[in-house]
Amino acid sequence: MYRNILILCFILSSKLSLAQISLDDLLKIQKSDVGTITSLLIDKNWQLIESKQETDDDYGKMNWAKGVDQFESDKATAWLNIDYSETVHNRVTLQAFSKLLYQNIKAKIISYGMKKISYGLMDGYSFNDYAGVNYAIRIGVGSNSGSNVSRYIFIIWNKADYKNIMEDKYESN
Repeated sequence: MYRNILILCFILSSKLSLAQISLDDLLKIQKSDVGTITSLLIDKNWQLIESKQETDDDYGKMNWAKGVDQFESDKATAWLNIDYSETVHNRVTLQAFSKLLYQNIKAKIISYGMKKISYGLMDGYSFNDYAGVNYAIRIGVGSNSGSNVSRYIFIIWNKADYKNIMEDKYESN
C-alpha cells in the first residue's frame, strides 16, 4: 500500500513539474539576455539541447527541453525554442503536452486583460492570438503525429514584431 502511494506521488509530481514554467516566466524570457534565460531554465531543470550564436543576419537560437528521455534525446515532455537577439526582444515558442499548463497560461492571458485579435488553423493546429499593450501571444492545440495526445503551442512576440510578421504574411499572399 505504502509503495503504491509513493508511485502515485512520483507520477503526479513528474506530471505537475511541467507547470514550473508559467506565462510570467515566458514573458521574462522574451525580454531577457542569454545569461538570465540560462539561469532561469537551469533552475527549473530544463536541459539545453542546442544553441546557435546570433549573427548580423539572423537571430541566435536556443532549444531547451523538459523531461528528456534519457535514451532518445529527441523525445521530451516539453520543448522551448528561443530566437534571441541583443537588439530586439526574443521570440519564444513553447510546445508541451500538458492540458493543465495550457489552461493555466490561457487563464493568465485573460486575467491580464489581453484581447483576442485573431484565430485560425495552420500547420495542423488550431490557434487564437491575443494582444496586450506590449506582447502578442499565440496559443494553440494540435495533434501529435502518431499519437492521440494533444500538443499545446505557445508563441510570444513583442507586439511590434507580431505586427511585422503578420504584415509580411499578408504581403506575400
